[in-house]
Amino acid sequence: MHRYTISGKIGEGAHGVVLKGLDKSSSTPRPVALKRILLKRIDDGIPISVLREVKTLQRLKHRYIVELLDAFPAGLDFVMVFEYMPSGLWELLKDYDRPLTDSQIKTYMRMLLEGVAYMHSNNIMHRDLKPANLLIREDGVLTIADFGLGRLMWQDISRPYSHQVATRWYRAPELLYGARFYTAAVDMWAVGCIFGEMLNNSPIFPGESDIEQLAIVLSHLGTPTAESWPELSSLPDYNKITFPYHKGVLWERMISDAQPEAIELIKAILIYDSSKRLTAQQALRYDYFYSKPYPCLESELVKPPSDHRARLKPKEVETDLKPSALFKNLSSILTEKNACAWSQNKIRELFTNLVIKGDEYECKISEPEKVEGEAVANNRKGKLIFFYEWNIVLKWSCPRKNSDKKKIEGKINIPNLSEENEISEVDIEITLSDSSDEGEKVKHFLHTQGKNVIREKLQNYVSGLKQEFTKGMILPKKDQCPNEKMNQLTSGFNVKMQMNAAVTNTTNKSTGVKISTTAVKQQQKFMCRAEEFYNVMTSPEMATAFTKSAVKLDAVKGGKFEFFGGNISGEFVELSPTKIVQKWRCKAWPDGHYSNVTFDIAEKSDHTEVNVTQTAKSHRRKRTGIGIIGMLSKELLVLDTLCDSFTIILHCTKNNVVYRAT
Repeated sequence: MHRYTISGKIGEGAHGVVLKGLDKSSSTPRPVALKRILLKRIDDGIPISVLREVKTLQRLKHRYIVELLDAFPAGLDFVMVFEYMPSGLWELLKDYDRPLTDSQIKTYMRMLLEGVAYMHSNNIMHRDLKPANLLIREDGVLTIADFGLGRLMWQDISRPYSHQVATRWYRAPELLYGARFYTAAVDMWAVGCIFGEMLNNSPIFPGESDIEQLAIVLSHLGTPTAESWPELSSLPDYNKITFPYHKGVLWERMISDAQPEAIELIKAILIYDSSKRLTAQQALRYDYFYSKPYPCLESELVKPPSDHRARLKPKEVETDLKPSALFKNLSSILTEKNACAWSQNKIRELFTNLVIKGDEYECKISEPEKVEGEAVANNRKGKLIFFYEWNIVLKWSCPRKNSDKKKIEGKINIPNLSEENEISEVDIEITLSDSSDEGEKVKHFLHTQGKNVIREKLQNYVSGLKQEFTKGMILPKKDQCPNEKMNQLTSGFNVKMQMNAAVTNTTNKSTGVKISTTAVKQQQKFMCRAEEFYNVMTSPEMATAFTKSAVKLDAVKGGKFEFFGGNISGEFVELSPTKIVQKWRCKAWPDGHYSNVTFDIAEKSDHTEVNVTQTAKSHRRKRTGIGIIGMLSKELLVLDTLCDSFTIILHCTKNNVVYRAT
């Protein structure tokens, strides 16, 4: 660490902080970015995601993939050193003063595809491609970064992967349906979403839950059929939710002003059937890159200023802090629980002195000989994900029948207990210390009957891990709640539900459509304290996290707020721990038109009850063919100007259920 000097903080994440520094080892000090991961205890080891990132980047050497310069332990930390990037694609898309030209978009798209093609040719999936993970060098060149979810692709296509990967807006539909067997095509779906975001200057599928994400994708691309997506019915979560039929929306209307060649390319990438989705190499051969306006030269790319990231992410950069102060509150910003010690103790507890009985033999596992690996619970942007990977060796023995000779002994090897594999798919290998006939019979007994007992214990470990480390990871419970339907802050498909479109019949007029005042009333229950709900609704940090953009929020009575570059604005009419009243409007609405949202918050003995009322003032609107989308913290208001209805979609605090009313 002595060769590096720290000059400021770039950002922070689940594992630690990213710092800006200088490498003093050369005659001309080189700016670098140091990703510093806090290890709470030395014997916990390095997080799996960090090990995967190091291994992946050591394997990949390409102009459009970030370069790992160094990696080393430093006290209770582990440090990864990268070339310094002053900005990223996320910042470029948020910089409204420097909008990307069509030629620049083509060049960035070409760089992205070349990097992805190289990555896939080396049998590596990234699994978290998004604008925030595409960094921009000082010369404007795009590089792919953050390989924490990257991994080698299995040679055996029958081996599963985790489906809990990729940031929701860029997550392939097969992942949203719980697919465990997938290909590098999941990266290409993310590439298509990034392409659409560059063309549209805003995300094209901005869902706030897995169900809403699917609903948005299906409403835009249309309801899939057996012909357009043959594998759909075989996906794990296919039968857990039903959506209304959608014809889909023309790409020309989804992405206005895009050239025909761009529409042709994105249509070939963003398709349901992953086997027909373009590969990166195929995409590079499309006419889009060989038509006017041609891709710009690298010298014509945006050269981000040195303060670009600081200007667009002011809350994440404090360059005036002393290096020692940068780590003062590091533990408090972590959203990860280390489950290594608990897991080792639990695995040893489950298997020590475990007896496996049969009609002829009775085998006993004396103790685990080896329990090596790692387990963590990670709250990744509101979605709780468990990473665990264990290599276990158990010692067993069995008395011989009708003999006082030495017991038959052997080992049980479990090399791949991981979140990537179902318990039924975990390898269990039985070995013998001798090769006698009776030993082979005992081995056969353990194969046929013992494995089931062992898998049951492994399942007990996984279930216990999730139960133990779910506590407090999203919002702490006040007390255990009774068995009634509650809005639990979880992810995935918890219930099967029918989502019906909300349509109000109105009368069309040549000058527009008259929309009456509309009100929505909902009562929700949350397993958290009232104070915690209030803090979520009034925190600039939470609003920033959920809108994925910089916000202005003054949480006092009469305080103003702005989202999405001022496209959504308003004020707090009333603000107290028991009641929040907001008055807000979309920039595109006529003057004087607004929506009121009232939250009445009541803490009960075992939950918090929230009554929500939302109203909108009457106004007339033209058929412009443009959808106006506004979001305030956890509310999502959609004014669909292509139909004669006023649909309010109220989405409360990361809940997976989308409520619709007219």
